[in-house]
Amino acid sequence: MSRLRSPLAAIVAVALVAGIAVRVWILSGPLATLESDEAISGLIALRMLDGEFAAMYWLSPYGGTIESAFAAIPLGLVGTSVLALKLATLSLYVAAAVLTWFVGARTVGRRAAFVGAALFWCWPPYLVWWTTKARAYYGAGLLCGLAAFLLVLRLRERDSAWDAA
Repeated sequence: MSRLRSPLAAIVAVALVAGIAVRVWILSGPLATLESDEAISGLIALRMLDGEFAAMYWLSPYGGTIESAFAAIPLGLVGTSVLALKLATLSLYVAAAVLTWFVGARTVGRRAAFVGAALFWCWPPYLVWWTTKARAYYGAGLLCGLAAFLLVLRLRERDSAWDAA
């Protein structure tokens, strides 16, 4: 059994290192330039630090400001920083990779869940790049969707009033 775990551990380790390395490369180069949508997300976060809360992304009838509220934490701690804004969003995708494993463990088994979470973390290249963009609601939407899916799976496993609530 330990022989089977070793290749899996190697795959997960390579995926983890590759995902981190590519993101460091992205965040330290020209791809890390702040775009207008990201700037608006950062400005919303800074306004939240001043006590002004907006439910919707400025000048948009859809989306929300959950990521901006999350980004306000590091911006409040370290000051205005493009890297702090982007790392706040990136942390949501890290949490989404963990939830991907939890969902996979309940649906396809632990081994396949590790592979799924590893693929989520380092593939496709567009998603890897996208995880470094502070876009106000995409990362939070993904995280909330995965959390809801996980809660439904948990309810299926344990049919209880507490889990239903």
